Amino acid sequence: TVTGVDFSKLNSGEGLKMKKVNGKNRLIINVQVSLKGTLTIQEATIDPDQLDHVTLIPEMTTTSLQAERFTGMIDPHIDPIRESLSIDLDEDLDFLKEDGVVLDVSNPQILLTVGNTIGIPLNLHVKMYAKNRHGQVIDRSQVEETTLQIKAAEVDGEVTETSFLFSRQGSSRQGYEAVQISDLANLVKVVPDSIILEMTGEADQTVTHHIDLGKALQVTGSYEVMVPLQFNAFRIHYKDTITGLTKDLEDISDKLKNGEWQLKMTAENTVPVELTLDVVPLDVDGNEISGVSATVSETIAAGHGHEAEAVKTPITITLKSQDGKLPLLESLAIEITAENESGSGAVSFNANQSLRLTGMKLITDGGFDLDLNE
Repeated sequence: TVTGVDFSKLNSGEGLKMKKVNGKNRLIINVQVSLKGTLTIQEATIDPDQLDHVTLIPEMTTTSLQAERFTGMIDPHIDPIRESLSIDLDEDLDFLKEDGVVLDVSNPQILLTVGNTIGIPLNLHVKMYAKNRHGQVIDRSQVEETTLQIKAAEVDGEVTETSFLFSRQGSSRQGYEAVQISDLANLVKVVPDSIILEMTGEADQTVTHHIDLGKALQVTGSYEVMVPLQFNAFRIHYKDTITGLTKDLEDISDKLKNGEWQLKMTAENTVPVELTLDVVPLDVDGNEISGVSATVSETIAAGHGHEAEAVKTPITITLKSQDGKLPLLESLAIEITAENESGSGAVSFNANQSLRLTGMKLITDGGFDLDLNE
């Protein structure tokens, strides 16, 4: 029984080498074999001259050999891996994917676990970038390439996992190797629809490889993206529309075709940032009405970040009508903007924070009041 074969001295110490024969890789052993033993000729007498004509022809045969385990250095081909990780926001936060929203997330994190069933440690090179909802690569979303060391399988054929935590701040987590990537926030500066991971790998050639050739050999992975809604800097736009004004005003619009009137309300804000409110009058087709203008009196004060205690700001939207355009007013397009581009301290958001506009009333310069809350 052959329990092992040492090829380390072949090819001037370079070991066993593959050769391509008819398009297939072959291991060809071509070495001199020395035989030692005793030759016995079973005849009673023999003339010494007859020995000149004796030829010894050795014949060596072996049964097929099945290699079970390999120890040495190999450089196997590892297929590239490409994974697309979907970014699913809470329905209340979908506005973060709108055009014009720019974020500087304080500490985004990605969890990556790689499973290896091969007795070979791997070097895994990871590239990451983001795509928008149209499937296009987001400009400047790429981050620096990272190289990871994947542990060899402790038992051939069984999965040995190596887990990594990518973060901007080098955060730690039990069971994970911390990998700090300073520009990781590029992936979510514009909130993407997906994050793409492209990984290529090769065997670590600095250590000896051990492979059980009878076991399944594969590399697997699992992923999780975490984006805590804490921002160093941001520019957020949220759009909504107050509709149905044509019906609300139909009984009095003939009296208010021109002039100035005020839409008064209270903004109740729990979002921990100051908000700017802009209003555009629209007709029934959603087009801006050129003869009606709108100005907003106040910036909405920042909330405290929790729902229990909203900060209230009285708001007056002054509407001016010219050329009898009031009857065309069907809706008010509202755009709320929040900006903190200076990066003056991290700001945290969550889905429970809100802005409510309450107590909405229309007051004309002639003293006519109309309740628009119903």
